[in-house]
Amino acid sequence: MALFKKYLFNTLGFCLIAIIGFTFIFGYNQNVQAASNPGIVFGINTNTYWEDGIMKTALTKPSLNNDTTYIPLRLVSEYLGKTVKWNQDDFSATISDPTTGKWIIFDQKYNYATTETGENIQLKRNPFIQDECYMVPLRIMSEYFGCSVYWHQDTEGIIINKAPTEQEKISYQGLVMRFQDRGYFQDGLGKEALTKLEIFNGTSYLPLRIVSEYLGAKVTWNEADDTATLTMPESTKTITFNKASIYATTDSGNIQLERAPFVQDDCYMVPARIITEFFGCTITWNQDMMSFLITKTDTPQEAKNLVFSQMQNRLAIINTLTSFRQSEATGYQMVINRTNPIPANFIAGTGKLISVRGQQMETNAGIALQQMINGLSAANMSIQVRSGYRTDATQIYLYNRQVGRQGNNRLKAATISALPFTSEHQAGLAIDLSSNGSLTEAFGSTQQGKWLAAHCADYGFIVRYPQSKTQITGVTWEPWHFRYVGSPEVAKSITASGLCMEEYYNKYLAPQDINPYLPYL
Repeated sequence: MALFKKYLFNTLGFCLIAIIGFTFIFGYNQNVQAASNPGIVFGINTNTYWEDGIMKTALTKPSLNNDTTYIPLRLVSEYLGKTVKWNQDDFSATISDPTTGKWIIFDQKYNYATTETGENIQLKRNPFIQDECYMVPLRIMSEYFGCSVYWHQDTEGIIINKAPTEQEKISYQGLVMRFQDRGYFQDGLGKEALTKLEIFNGTSYLPLRIVSEYLGAKVTWNEADDTATLTMPESTKTITFNKASIYATTDSGNIQLERAPFVQDDCYMVPARIITEFFGCTITWNQDMMSFLITKTDTPQEAKNLVFSQMQNRLAIINTLTSFRQSEATGYQMVINRTNPIPANFIAGTGKLISVRGQQMETNAGIALQQMINGLSAANMSIQVRSGYRTDATQIYLYNRQVGRQGNNRLKAATISALPFTSEHQAGLAIDLSSNGSLTEAFGSTQQGKWLAAHCADYGFIVRYPQSKTQITGVTWEPWHFRYVGSPEVAKSITASGLCMEEYYNKYLAPQDINPYLPYL
């Protein structure tokens, strides 16, 4: 186990994501491309991150100090398009926006940042150097330049998006928030709430501060009786909420609520629909995403769909982060080769096997295989499942048989049949497929072979041993051999990179290089 563990990237935690999504971030569920859902996503305890849908590796990991995320200044400044001027004499860095002229200075000697207005912004700790990287508080810098920063608690991921343009602000008018999600969008700008939206008998309760600030309503608090009164600009209408009452009091009478207002995570929670409808605003519920949208005036459905699409993008990022963490935690993305053998009696992922067309595979790999076979059937093609999970004894037998066929040339035999404990079949993650029962290079030219090469990533598989990468993989071209890597998102990213698995992890994920096989071939 220790032999391959050192080549695995660390558990994904405090992000990036977009950090996500990122990351979000990129329409991962459909297509991993930089043009889809742009964003940057980080994770705690890992130097792996995503930038516009591309996995990359930083020189260091994010650092969480007093609930504040510190990340390498270079990464976030380059992504946001800001310029950095260093002053080696006083260990300070000036980050400026070439378009607006705004700037902010961080100095390792001080626990505050200085801006062009002369304002000092208090920090919870001084900037610092970590692994030769200048670490600055992400939220301070990004929010100062008007960018979106969102923390997703479940995946411990941070998603950063660039500030919306003026045109985008017009296009994304509205306040959109998802049930049981601390993040929300306000006129195209992603933000983080202190608590989650709650629903009682079909009525959405959300923090009073969020909805009042968006609507531009003035809030008057009365600490003596726990009441909050809202008034709108240029309006005589008022509505008052009381934690001790299921009625909201207005200048025109009382409105009965589903339940009394309450405090949740130090937030005063009030019924969104009551407020918005009382002041003549609109509220729209999207069942698919369990999200609602508040707009100050009625808007066409097309415009509402555009606003909801932001939430959909973030959900794609969150799903990607979740999938990535699950894959990472269960070993779906481990590199298995001569440099990284697996232990005896090892099965990746769930540690359990299921049968597909008479061959066994790790449970989730098997489910994905069946879905891929269904895809082939839908394309009017049949396939034969030749070889899935192999016991240690079976792999030992196959390798020794190949050694005999190659005149006891063990190195040459290993290019055809993997050494015992270096075969992906032994982990339950590999499957060999055939159109006619045989496993030959000709399979790559068949209809089935071409379809699988083009679509296997949609199901979480990659062509593990490409024709042009034999000098690196140490294995001859095997167009019939497909490796499960845990999710379509990761499979698409590897495939789109044009790299074999060893190269991909060396470049993006591995904490140290995975040795190539030269001069084995």
